[in-house]
Amino acid sequence: MSETRRSGFILVYVIMLLAFAAVVMLVLTEGSNTMLFQADAAYLQAMDRNLAASGLVWARHQAARGEPATAGPVSLDTTSLGDDRVSLAVEIADRNSATTDCRIETSVAKGRQSLTRSRQYAVPVR
Repeated sequence: MSETRRSGFILVYVIMLLAFAAVVMLVLTEGSNTMLFQADAAYLQAMDRNLAASGLVWARHQAARGEPATAGPVSLDTTSLGDDRVSLAVEIADRNSATTDCRIETSVAKGRQSLTRSRQYAVPVR
């Protein structure tokens, strides 16, 4: 085998290895994008649960103090949790002798994903 043919074979071999490496990088990139999307979704769900718990604690505190029902939703301060893409609103709708009905609205966004929920709770009056 001549030196030119051997060099040509090695060059083709190197080009095939580079193509294989490119395909592997493409597969790994898709996998990492999927993992990032799922991690952001889990983050949004955790933030949503934390916001709802904070709103419920605030509503319980208001009910324990004997505060009257609110005229509309009260936006609570969420600046320490993130930028303007996090919000929490609580509305105390009806007060009975035993329970207080409240509605909690949460909104969280990160990247291209967003999560907005509204929940109803009956808070016991102590």
